[in-house]
Amino acid sequence: MYTRYMHVARFGGTMFRPFLFDFPDDPIAYSYINTEFLFGSAILVAPVLNSSVSTQEVYFPSANWYDLNGNLIYKKSSNVSGGKVNISANLLTDAIPWYIREGHIITWQDGSKANTVYDMKGLKINLKIYPFTINNTAFGTVYYDHDDWDTLFKNEFHDFAIRYENRVITFDLILNQQFVYHLQYNWDESIDSIMIFNSASLNKIQCAVAYDDRDKTNHTLTTSFSNNVLTITPKAGSNYDLNLVNSKNVTLLETGCSSMNNELSFE
Repeated sequence: MYTRYMHVARFGGTMFRPFLFDFPDDPIAYSYINTEFLFGSAILVAPVLNSSVSTQEVYFPSANWYDLNGNLIYKKSSNVSGGKVNISANLLTDAIPWYIREGHIITWQDGSKANTVYDMKGLKINLKIYPFTINNTAFGTVYYDHDDWDTLFKNEFHDFAIRYENRVITFDLILNQQFVYHLQYNWDESIDSIMIFNSASLNKIQCAVAYDDRDKTNHTLTTSFSNNVLTITPKAGSNYDLNLVNSKNVTLLETGCSSMNNELSFE
């Protein structure tokens, strides 16, 4: 969410937008302008507006849409228009209905442990990847600054571009002229976990290998596969810090995991 706020502040646009911004050819989308909206291009929000209902009808524009846990809620049809799905809308037990559009990577932190944006800088992030079904790719960005009012004026910020393609997750640091300033702050771009949803084709993955641009070596990560979700985490007991700055990429492997260690180059 913070990344989206800062994108709008720097480049213009809107935080919240109607479907017709992203789906201008959908003749039905305009009908839902008062009840649903997009948060950026990745997230659809369908707030419950009637306290007396237990379910509500949600319209999904033409794309594959998932809930946060990677469950496919709406499957794209061949039509220009999307479709409607009845969703549970119990205000006492359900979260606000919001859904992820395929092809996006969402960065996630546990906000319950932070009171300010600056507090969030000390929390590890989780990457949630929702690949396109057609080519198994996904893209995302994350923004960092030092949480002060003059951050943009001083260029004291930087971005990361994250992409998933051909079983490789790549982290590209987009530097600016004030990047050295970043080193003066105790920011934590460490990654706690990476989850790739709708990933039935990854059921034979045995491990993941992170190439560290700082020491020019490999670091083996742990993988687990369950319910079409591949989860990647640092190995238990390892001192390796998987993070956006130094970890150049993460490659998924079906074989050869035992031969990977911190002495092998992976360029």
